[in-house]
Amino acid sequence: MVRRTVAGSRTHGLTVRARASTAGPYVASRFVGDGEVDDDNGTTGRLLPPEDRLWRHPSEFSGSAAALRFPNRGTILFSAVGGALLVGALWLTIGGPTKVTVATERVALIPVESVAPRVTPADEWSRAVTEVARPSTAAVRLIGSSTIIAGAVAIRDDGYMITSRRALGGAEKVMIVTPTGRASEATVIGDDPVTDLSVLKTDDRMAAAVVSDSGGPAAGASLAVVDPAGNPQSRLVIQRAGTSATSDGDLLVGVIALDGTIGSVLPGSPAVDATGAVVGMVVSTAKNAPAAIMPIGLARSMVHDLIATGRMTHPKAGITARDVLSTDNLGPTAGALVTSVEPNGPAADGGILVGDVVVKVAGTDITTMAEMVAELMLHKPGERIDFLVVRNGTEVMRQVVLHASVPAD
Repeated sequence: MVRRTVAGSRTHGLTVRARASTAGPYVASRFVGDGEVDDDNGTTGRLLPPEDRLWRHPSEFSGSAAALRFPNRGTILFSAVGGALLVGALWLTIGGPTKVTVATERVALIPVESVAPRVTPADEWSRAVTEVARPSTAAVRLIGSSTIIAGAVAIRDDGYMITSRRALGGAEKVMIVTPTGRASEATVIGDDPVTDLSVLKTDDRMAAAVVSDSGGPAAGASLAVVDPAGNPQSRLVIQRAGTSATSDGDLLVGVIALDGTIGSVLPGSPAVDATGAVVGMVVSTAKNAPAAIMPIGLARSMVHDLIATGRMTHPKAGITARDVLSTDNLGPTAGALVTSVEPNGPAADGGILVGDVVVKVAGTDITTMAEMVAELMLHKPGERIDFLVVRNGTEVMRQVVLHASVPAD
């Protein structure tokens, strides 16, 4: 079985970064970057102006710096839930001068125990590894209907859940039913057609699902799908990052393909790894297309914007590409072959040319066009990221400032 203990909370030494949105700022622990601080070694990035942030560096205050020192490692309590060490990321939502709501999500950092699928029978393995995630899932029905149309999983503990956009069929309100049988109404507050993601909001608070921070499952990995309408199912990853035709003929980008077709798996259902941590959400694909999941890391990167604005602004590099083929006579090079570059677009400004083969984006190895798209989806418009390309057999580094591209409904 998967080891579980009660998660401890940590409220000291967290940094706060302001967001220009109606949802207010959020808090993230141990994230170093622009406006952030590593509380283990005191390293600072570029901080926002004092008037634009809640947290202040100790040097901005008078008095003894020792009185403001962050706690040492001994004060930090990690807990094992679903066979993984956890860190809680707190989200602050400020409404008015006095109302402050704190939300938490749970991220599995270091797996310490798993259930081996080759030793345990498939059905028993699926039940064991989905045990932790099941209380954070719900079945989704249309208002006035008893038919379950999708699954949903709590991404935070303040009533926000994610599910499949296409499975909802344009509904603005739905009913969710928890594993205990409790039913409540939920409102669709944001969605994204590019990734098939919808965010639901209900007044009922559910424990946030433990989500994986491992970067996504590899090809050949065993996953289990938590089906809120029936028994869990065991699936194999057949492609780490790919594209899959949806029921209306569009393409989903950056999804992970599973063995078999979607079949009886409900869109919106979470998929978990051998430690019980959620690694993705089943997306709505065509009946003859492989079952696929959207990586949970991509979903987490989008949730805050969808809550704040109701829609997602995607990054745009201004290129089209395809996989390198053996007939391209490019030798052993694998990557995304650039087939066109938008004039005066971000890639053109960065010096990327038609015929370049993209082999790394932001330090991540790229072997296919789909992997390039999946990596770009994790970044924000305005970010400057490195593109390593092979040009005439020579590696060339180029920097591209991503633009914004709002998808049409």
